[in-house]
Amino acid sequence: MSLEHYGIRVRQAEAGIPLDQLLDKERLTSIIRHYAQRIHTDDMTIAGSLFMKRYAVLTAAAAVYYYDLQEEKMDWWTSAQFDAEHFTLLIDESISELVDDSWRARIFREHLTPMLELIAKECKINERILWENIAVRINSVFREYEHTMSSKLLDQTYSVLTSKPCNWLGREQNPFAASIHRTFNDKANPKRKTCCRYYQISTSTETPYCYVCPLWK
Repeated sequence: MSLEHYGIRVRQAEAGIPLDQLLDKERLTSIIRHYAQRIHTDDMTIAGSLFMKRYAVLTAAAAVYYYDLQEEKMDWWTSAQFDAEHFTLLIDESISELVDDSWRARIFREHLTPMLELIAKECKINERILWENIAVRINSVFREYEHTMSSKLLDQTYSVLTSKPCNWLGREQNPFAASIHRTFNDKANPKRKTCCRYYQISTSTETPYCYVCPLWK
């Protein structure tokens, strides 16, 4: 299904966690604590922020790539489960159901938005940071395919993601409006407005920051 690049695997014998259970406060904070151990930090603010970046690859980035840019229709989201050991998604091998136009609301408004609000509260993170964490993962999709995908299709996707009407996000104002970008170049990639705090766990001595970090001069 071409989703392996986004950390989505076909479920074999193992069973994951149904995605709706990730909206349970105790279950989610337990997963984030486990993620904190994996990235070698005991700071839940850092762990919550970087978990959101990882989870955005599995969900927002994968969905934009598959449903918007590839225009595919298999409803992999309904069968998806979360692998809390490897931080991937597991989906059924044989998917016969087709997705309808509600996919964006199901993934964003019904799942990512409440998850983001929960992480912001429990890990004491400004929501702006978490929204931008999702946005940079979507930006990676635009960056990767800006020269190989139809410009019309890219423009249409960008327009929906940044438009003022954003009922699919469950928000009156679109938090992606200033954070998602349509074009990039090697010399001047748009900088973030917030910092995800990756630099606080980075072991790099040359570039401890993300290359779009506002702290990286």
